[in-house]
Amino acid sequence: MAAIAGGRVSDERVTCLRIFADANGETHMEDVDIALQPRKLFKDNPPLRLSDNLAASWCNICCVPAGMREVDWHNPTAAFARALAHRRD
Repeated sequence: MAAIAGGRVSDERVTCLRIFADANGETHMEDVDIALQPRKLFKDNPPLRLSDNLAASWCNICCVPAGMREVDWHNPTAAFARALAHRRD
């Protein structure tokens, strides 16, 4: 898995790209390292690697496929709406 993710993930940690806007609406990006600790949750199963609880007003997790074209990160809601408008059912 680490080879696929370019070294951004292991059994002990995962590095995520945080995209956020400041109070002025300016977009920023930063890498955030999240530690994963083994936690036994289910009897007769090995422990899962979980992070601590993370405080957030809301959160989305996204896995972007390799080779995906550039996306309008400054307005993700509009980009999502455009993607839905072009979707063929």
